[in-house]
Parts: sequence; C-alpha cells; structure tokens
Amino acid sequence: MRLVKDNCDAVIAYYDQSFKDGAGSFAECQCAYDNGKPLLVVSDFEHVPGWLKALSTKVFYNFSTLYGYLEQLPDGILKTDKYGNHHSANHYLCSLCGETFEKTKHHFVSKISPLYCKGCVDIVQKTREENADRYQFISEFMEKSNA
Repeated sequence: MRLVKDNCDAVIAYYDQSFKDGAGSFAECQCAYDNGKPLLVVSDFEHVPGWLKALSTKVFYNFSTLYGYLEQLPDGILKTDKYGNHHSANHYLCSLCGETFEKTKHHFVSKISPLYCKGCVDIVQKTREENADRYQFISEFMEKSNA
C-alpha cells in the first residue's frame, strides 16, 4: 500500500481470475482511488463489477486499447503537481471519465477534487438538477440495471 500511496503515479490493474480470487488487488485499487491515483483497469471478462468501475479512471477490455490510450496522453499527465492535480501544460486528466481536456484559463493553484472535464460536469449537473433525491435515483438506476 505504501508503494501505491507514495511511489506511483498511476495503477494498472489486470482484472482476471486471480484478481477475483484474492484480496490484495482489491485493496490496491481502493488505495489508488483513495489517494487520487489514476486507476486503469484491463479486464479479462466482459463484465466488470460496478464497484471496480466506480474506482476506475478508465476500463479497457484488452491491452492494445490500454496502450493506445497511454500513447495518446500528453507527456507527464499521470504525474501529480505539487497540489495533487494531474496535468501537463494546459491539459488535465478528468478523474471521472479518464479523458484529457484543455484548460486555457489560469492554472489551478490548489488541489481540485474532483477534477472533471466539461462533459462530466454537465452530466453531474444534469443528474443533480433532474433528481432532487439522489439516493432514490441511484436505487432506481441500480434496479433497472439488474433487471
């Protein structure tokens, strides 16, 4: 856990049968999330549990797609600045969808958490405005998803 917390810029988790059978990978994923480290999950299965998706910055279903994603990221964006933000020049990493976005105004001068792109801010705002009772909304959404 100390390596995840203190020494890494991001975590890549391979969700396969050994991951499902153990407990260490679960803990490392939670540690990455708790410490604001991007969590990139490569799944060996078609279904990834909701809890793991929720912790993840991005989920991939093969390593080729992961490598393509990593290649298109601006250099150094996975490293955190002194405030804990993930950016490279004017490009920032959205902590909800894992995509990069450009910020043309002044740089952040403190930790921004969560750090969302415009599209994700719009989704969160729309969801909040349309659903005054978020607990009820999430409960109904989960019921529909399990049907």
